[in-house]
Amino acid sequence: MILVGIVIIPLLYADDSVLLARCRFILDTKLRILKDFFSTMGMTVNIDKTKIMIIKFKDTYANFVYDNSNLEEVSSYKYLGIDIHHKLN
Repeated sequence: MILVGIVIIPLLYADDSVLLARCRFILDTKLRILKDFFSTMGMTVNIDKTKIMIIKFKDTYANFVYDNSNLEEVSSYKYLGIDIHHKLN
């Protein structure tokens, strides 16, 4: 999907999806585009299951927001049965 010069290539499996971004600005933009797309399609996102994980070696970042709700930042996440840690260890 290409919108406003931003390429969105989500990882999709059944009703799970993952957005990848190289920086905070791009992720914020992708989250806004995702919200607009889902709203247009009559779909919703379960905010309680939506998490942010930043592959990093520094402190946490400012809050990420989806549809006026803050998203929880986590240090690890299980996706399709695989545990992924933010330090990739």
